[in-house]
Amino acid sequence: MKKTLSTILAIVMLLALAIPALAESGEAAAAEPGAYTDKTVGVFRSELTDETATVRYYADAGSIAYMSIADYYAVMLPGQSMTVTPAEDGKYTLTNPCGSAEVDVKADTLTSANYAAFTNLMGQVQEGMENIYLDGYPFIRVIGAEYSNAPKPVTFRFGDYGIDLRADDEQVYFPLGTLSDMFSNMDYIYSSFNNVNLYVNMDNDMDFMYIRDPKYFDSILDRETRDAELAAFTYSELCFVFDNLYGFPGRGILCEDAALEEVGLDKALADFGPAGTRTKELLLSTDWDDYFMGMTRLSMLVDDGGHTSLSIQAHADLYTNPERAWLVEKLSAENLFDTYFSDFSDVMARIPDGITNLTGLLDLRKELLGEGHYFTKGDTAMYSMNGFVADKAPWYEYYAKGGSFDDYDETVFMGLVSAMNKAQADPEIKNFVIDLSTNGGGSADVLMALYSLITGNRECVLKYQNVLQEQNIDQRFLVDRNFDGKFDESDADVRYDLNFAVLAGRESYSCGNLFPSMMKDLGYMTLGERSGGGACTILELNTADGFFYHISAYQMRLTNAAGEVIDAGIVPDAELVKTDADGQQDYSDFYNLDLLSDLINEFYAEEGAA
Repeated sequence: MKKTLSTILAIVMLLALAIPALAESGEAAAAEPGAYTDKTVGVFRSELTDETATVRYYADAGSIAYMSIADYYAVMLPGQSMTVTPAEDGKYTLTNPCGSAEVDVKADTLTSANYAAFTNLMGQVQEGMENIYLDGYPFIRVIGAEYSNAPKPVTFRFGDYGIDLRADDEQVYFPLGTLSDMFSNMDYIYSSFNNVNLYVNMDNDMDFMYIRDPKYFDSILDRETRDAELAAFTYSELCFVFDNLYGFPGRGILCEDAALEEVGLDKALADFGPAGTRTKELLLSTDWDDYFMGMTRLSMLVDDGGHTSLSIQAHADLYTNPERAWLVEKLSAENLFDTYFSDFSDVMARIPDGITNLTGLLDLRKELLGEGHYFTKGDTAMYSMNGFVADKAPWYEYYAKGGSFDDYDETVFMGLVSAMNKAQADPEIKNFVIDLSTNGGGSADVLMALYSLITGNRECVLKYQNVLQEQNIDQRFLVDRNFDGKFDESDADVRYDLNFAVLAGRESYSCGNLFPSMMKDLGYMTLGERSGGGACTILELNTADGFFYHISAYQMRLTNAAGEVIDAGIVPDAELVKTDADGQQDYSDFYNLDLLSDLINEFYAEEGAA
């Protein structure tokens, strides 16, 4: 399908050869080997703190900021420390309370027998927790994990990417962007540097750095062209990330056409042909607009449905500051396509028009069922859940003050629990449909709590793979099912005597895809159409020059009970999409409660007979 210019603009804004060695300027070449300058910078958490950090610039590495890995660890996990033990011939042992690694600054390598342990920062989310998943809602806690095998040792060969490790008598120094990528985790604990402050993101509820600090971009965009040395390093770091930290969920044009998982990002772009080569040229360009559009092109090439997005020009404030009017010159509607996407028509045609379908479903549901989230007819109730979300503030308020969930029915998960309680109390209702047809994902904390309420199990298991360490993981959670602030035997008393069913479709992504998979594994009914996939959690990262993006994370690639990756989506027990002779699809049966009632009653009657 041919994309219009408006569609191209929408994609731009919504998607949010050997690797070059770091170029030496004439000045750097003449500099004394090992010479450096240390700079003291502020530490910005929710706001600028009175903490400081030391950033190092080596004379032969130009504008690339370095930091001691031990100092970085102390900033990211306050109260904990990392020891650095020198060995012979440029080798060092790094040890922290959770794990260890070996660094060779001559070979530019890092090796860890258990990399997840070595990079574990989750102690600040739940004390003593392993480096696994938790968003930190008060109604759920992690009780452990089981692993299919010992972790595969991890070796990062930074030298292959032109990433040079440094050391002195006491410390080992990494590029600051590399450290942020290495320690970024599933709770969105990561850092960013804008040449002035080290910004720390402590959990996934924190605003982006440029929202916390409206001046964040000023020091990055204080020149009308990119620093060439930093541009080359930014590309190299991006290649390191995709080659080592990407979750490879199973889709994306570069994965399908250029074997990204096997050959790495740089060669995959070369193998993709002229359009790939042009993308690399734009990524390396010293022109800001070229760079931003190069990231947008790469975002399209690795698009996996929503978990991977690199369109950094979608950040707020980039084009609103009148002092940066020069940024918009080449991005006008009149020349955007010809300048940046004339060779990308085939790529754009392969990106699903999910937004259009999502809007259509929202409008259709409103037309057929009305406003709101909770609907009933006859013996069937439905709750439409547009995301697995739960604002933490209302939940902590509820746990502190008590009250009724009815007081929080605009908070999605509280609204769902309230709806389930209403259905349970209504003698006419025997079927309960959880509508995920417009659910694009959210927090697995919320998903596991809902799973617990439906199944009656206090303990729940989330199954996934750590791609980097080649492990299948069964992570175990405990749920406060009666929401009284205690994890005790009284939680087992919560029961719902209802026939549960899950409605899902192509817009059911991430957790919206995981939930029907888990329910189907247990024999609950699924309806709708094949769900939209999304097999990984998100890894929040930033480029070496300070812009933000996210990718499918290596730490969590979701599977079903059989250990199969679920990115292809879940086939429902009952298909509800009707297609006419012209190929037009009709989704009205998604919200036909009479039909859903008949199908659910028939399904569970057969299950009971069996």
